[in-house]
Amino acid sequence: MKNVNLMSKLYIVLTLFFASPFIAIAGDNSADIPEPSILSLFLVVGVVAYIMKKRNK
Repeated sequence: MKNVNLMSKLYIVLTLFFASPFIAIAGDNSADIPEPSILSLFLVVGVVAYIMKKRNK
């Protein structure tokens, strides 16, 4: 059950990060959002590191 909760949070965060450029374009704030590919790369690395930390405990 704990694993399902972690995965659902991961999907929500990933969806928000991948949707952020489109939300910014719709709201005319595209200058505030950095390069989406760099953001998603950092996000994936951070999530993988977090999951590895949790599993090692």
